[in-house]
Amino acid sequence: MHFVVFIYNDDLASSIGKKSSENGIIFYNRLIDDDVVVGLGVIDLEKKFHDVAQAMLISNQIVISTKNIDTAFGELVIAAELCNKRIIFSNDNNIDKIISSLNLNYIICNQQEILNNIISYKNKANNEDTRIDIDAAFNVKGIGCVVLGIITKGNVNVHDSLYHSSGRQVIVKSIQSQDRDLKTADTNTRVGLALKGIDVEDIEKGDLLTAHKTNKVSSIKATIKINKLASEEIAKGNRYIFISNFSYRACIIEEINNNEITLNFEKAIVLQKNDYFFLLRNKAPRIFGIGITC
Repeated sequence: MHFVVFIYNDDLASSIGKKSSENGIIFYNRLIDDDVVVGLGVIDLEKKFHDVAQAMLISNQIVISTKNIDTAFGELVIAAELCNKRIIFSNDNNIDKIISSLNLNYIICNQQEILNNIISYKNKANNEDTRIDIDAAFNVKGIGCVVLGIITKGNVNVHDSLYHSSGRQVIVKSIQSQDRDLKTADTNTRVGLALKGIDVEDIEKGDLLTAHKTNKVSSIKATIKINKLASEEIAKGNRYIFISNFSYRACIIEEINNNEITLNFEKAIVLQKNDYFFLLRNKAPRIFGIGITC
């Protein structure tokens, strides 16, 4: 399965697949033989920029339209460079001069070629312990609590016992993906899981399901790389928005030791070692830096 964020052109996302669910991010699905493409479209680039950051982090590839070459375009390209992921640019405008000084893994193609280029990319295998990042939860009559999420590590099987962010143990009653019932699902699959042992009211976007209990933390240590266009020194007391996949928290810089920082969160959050995250600020470039938890 291929997860792709489409930025700056809703037409690109809708041309790739059929719109499914929506929760700040719009999901588009496309099944081609055994290849599944899940496109993530951003509803409001200006008002909810944290959705852009979430979609970039959770995706394997980033598609950026070149129809509009402006300040926002430059901001998105620099953010994509920080992610160090494969980028697909549309060929609407010549961007050679803009990207020549950047360290990007990219291709440029027309809209008709984008889908084939997405599918041709091979995702890296992940054999770590199971982790599912949840983006939505709801009740289904006759089934009960169902969550939608992306398997970001390992795999999940029917009857697996997993831990929710709250510490509660849950059982996977059934698995669906692309309207198909599955017995097992691997990394990079977006799934619907029917769960036993938890209620919808106890689940929110950004929660995790993991193989082992993961405690909520109020602070973390992390390494950080600052956006080279930020024109701002990272300093003790600075406040940012912390984005890690679908999680979203306000935080403050508590300590700095070379490129290692300590972050204190306004509200406790479940994180694992080596989780990537963005720090967001209010002024452009809004993505201030990218980091990884220690």
